[in-house]
Amino acid sequence: MRKMWLLLVLATTFGLAGGTTANASAWHHGSFPKAVRGYWHMYMGKGTSALAMQYHYTKSVQDTDMYGKVNGRWKNGPFNPSNSYNGSIRYKVIGHHKYYFKATKKENNKWYLGADRMVLTRRGHHKLTMKLHFKEGQHKWLKLTYYAGRVK
Repeated sequence: MRKMWLLLVLATTFGLAGGTTANASAWHHGSFPKAVRGYWHMYMGKGTSALAMQYHYTKSVQDTDMYGKVNGRWKNGPFNPSNSYNGSIRYKVIGHHKYYFKATKKENNKWYLGADRMVLTRRGHHKLTMKLHFKEGQHKWLKLTYYAGRVK
């Protein structure tokens, strides 16, 4: 009787602890996660050569802008799309507020501009970490940190 009780307790424990949710392993399509939606910015440099990069995530669009400081005011400038993720909105949840974006095979086979993979991690209310993977060259990951809000 004691062995049966022990087997029942072990089976129940491993059954509950070993289970995963379907949400964590499924690919999601068509919209950015709610945790990363909104405006995110990063300042680069100070003084007269100051630059800023701003991302705006909505439900279905990622909008990227580059700003330069001219006479003390931020002006919209040219942006090189090769420094961002331009693939489809297709992601997996890989952790708490951590999302893995990957372009489809069809997108990778054509002439492709920018990163082929991206990991977005929301760190608190005001910080977002973006890791971009570039297949050209040495297959490097580039890690950037963005802060909540627009360029001011």
